[in-house]
Amino acid sequence: MKKLLIVLLLVGVGIAAFVLSRSDDSKSSGTMTADNATTEGSDTNANSDSTTNRKEFLGKGDLDENSDLTDEGIEEEEARPAYEVYKTADEALDALKKGAQDYDDLILEQFTDLGPDCQWCDSFYNSVRGVMSAADTSTEQRSYFAEVLAISGRLENIQSLVDQIKSAKNSDESDVYAEALELTVGKDDVVKYLSTQLETDNQALKDASVAAITNQGSKLAVEALFKHVVERGDPDGYYSQGIGPGEMIPNEEALPALQDYITRRDAYSHLAAKAMLNNGVDGLKRFLDILENSNDANFDQRLVTGLEDHVPYEEAAEAILKDKIANAKNEVTKKFAEKALADFNMEEQGADGEVE
Repeated sequence: MKKLLIVLLLVGVGIAAFVLSRSDDSKSSGTMTADNATTEGSDTNANSDSTTNRKEFLGKGDLDENSDLTDEGIEEEEARPAYEVYKTADEALDALKKGAQDYDDLILEQFTDLGPDCQWCDSFYNSVRGVMSAADTSTEQRSYFAEVLAISGRLENIQSLVDQIKSAKNSDESDVYAEALELTVGKDDVVKYLSTQLETDNQALKDASVAAITNQGSKLAVEALFKHVVERGDPDGYYSQGIGPGEMIPNEEALPALQDYITRRDAYSHLAAKAMLNNGVDGLKRFLDILENSNDANFDQRLVTGLEDHVPYEEAAEAILKDKIANAKNEVTKKFAEKALADFNMEEQGADGEVE
């Protein structure tokens, strides 16, 4: 859906540039032609991520009266949080209801993790919870409002979603709230709460809670997930479902904890290794150091199997891999770097082919 949205935005921007340039051309011979406006506007958008930071984030759909049009296309402005765009809870709710009609991701972006600066948020979220659970709210709109609660960063909203999953009348209704819960944005209070839901017999709630904690990437989230998968005796750790510790993108604070799980060299170490590599270049450096300082080549050989899929495709990572191939202290490290670099090169070739 997001890929489609980006394509539509690009088309819309191209059309806008064409119309505006034709209008300007009728007023002054010094402006660029419609063809140039369309071409240049498209080139600008093709080489940036600006399509996710355009004026539509303001919730108005129109340009500010002070916005300028340049040869580069429509002037860009960063997304603003909802409390800067809307003056009251009622105004924000009206905008959200309009966004729910066609599942507007741009409106959703305004309501992500608003924090304490939002003065009208308590009243607003009370209203959202009411509209979400109303009998006349359609399934798709219910999903939209549930996502607003999930990305709010507020514990009470996450608790509300969990309650809705538990009290759902059927699996379809439960799935709406569970899918929203998977998108949770939150801090340690949210992670602690969701950790208490991991032992539930409600499978939809359990899986959604694992996915939600997976999204956080904090040290506490790492510890919560490893505790859970170890206690349930699950070396796969939900990895085959695309969630769990092996799919985390950990922050810097979480890396020492992951290193500890790797150096235990047990059935769960591969999950920590995957997560560490998901961190990016810093995680790659740390993981290679672990391999270099290991005395258990047999275990390490099993550990690195398949890990190349988690190596970041960045120039800095490529340089690190080349250095390890030339200077590795042991054969496992060297072979892993060679495999990862080979995959890196295949990825680049594939990208070049797509461009062509």
